[in-house]
Amino acid sequence: MQPDSVGICPATADERSYGGEDLDAAFTIQSISTPFTYAPTLAIAAG
Repeated sequence: MQPDSVGICPATADERSYGGEDLDAAFTIQSISTPFTYAPTLAIAAG
């Protein structure tokens, strides 16, 4: 994986998807999942 690779592929509720940038590059989901895990953890920790 190249450190300067960028890719995005948003999907709509009616199952349409749109992609751009480095679509053929392999990416891990970890980089995008971190904020979705971190935010609830902070909320729970804050009480």
